[in-house]
Amino acid sequence: MQADTLSKDSNFEVKESVVLDLIIAAIGFAMAGSALLYDSNAYGSALFGKSLLIGLIPGVIFAVKAIKNNATLSINKEGIYLHNNFITDWTFFKTAYVQQMPLAAGGYTDNIVLIIEYYKVGESGFFKRKISLTSTQNKSEEEIIAAITYFYKISKKVSDS
Repeated sequence: MQADTLSKDSNFEVKESVVLDLIIAAIGFAMAGSALLYDSNAYGSALFGKSLLIGLIPGVIFAVKAIKNNATLSINKEGIYLHNNFITDWTFFKTAYVQQMPLAAGGYTDNIVLIIEYYKVGESGFFKRKISLTSTQNKSEEEIIAAITYFYKISKKVSDS
């Protein structure tokens, strides 16, 4: 959903990519099936058990993620939510941006985070909330920022009138 297809009453949701999760689950189950076929007589039961679990655990995790398909991040006219937990409304919103964090030692994947800055009633200064953006999500960083910008501008038009 691009920012130009958003409406005042729509809900922009960032979810895990179901197709990618199902592909990863299928690979995990294929690895477990391979262990059943080829490792059952190899070097005792310890190797068989490890081979089976190496495929089965990620297969189950990613299959459950694909079936649940819960929204990680929701952005709408009310504000921003993370896993259905309210972060901030547009009155107290300051800014949001995407930042590439340094790779951890031995890391091989991008470490991209969405940083949301906002105020709280009765507190001085502002707060930052860092939200990790994964490569398996169905929306890009640009789409997320565009949605935040869209709903923030909508809230300012409503409050100005």
